[in-house]
Amino acid sequence: MVQAAAGGATECHSWRILRQDHPDSKPKPVHCGLGIGRHRRGEIDLAALTEGKHWPVEIVRQCVREYLRSRWPDGAPAGFARTLDAARIYLHFRWLGERPDWTVREKSFWRYDHLRAAAERLGLL
Repeated sequence: MVQAAAGGATECHSWRILRQDHPDSKPKPVHCGLGIGRHRRGEIDLAALTEGKHWPVEIVRQCVREYLRSRWPDGAPAGFARTLDAARIYLHFRWLGERPDWTVREKSFWRYDHLRAAAERLGLL
């Protein structure tokens, strides 16, 4: 059984994800559609689920660990951390570019700090 709180939603966010194959099974990661084409990257979905200024760092780390364990039980690929940071950068540009007025509204300012941190980790700045 696959359930989505916003039936037919194509973007992954924490308020839209619920997947459980049967009542006794553990929830599994869902690829929600932010990735491009049939070769979607789950890292974009993971970044969307864990983005925001209110998520405690340890909760985000735990989500990433669970994602890795679930998707790659034998170990993540070597470039996973870089790919996840690239996905985070993509999301910040995606939301900041949605509407010009969103780039200057106070509630979006946190994105600039997170964007800069990800860019620095990737050696882009």
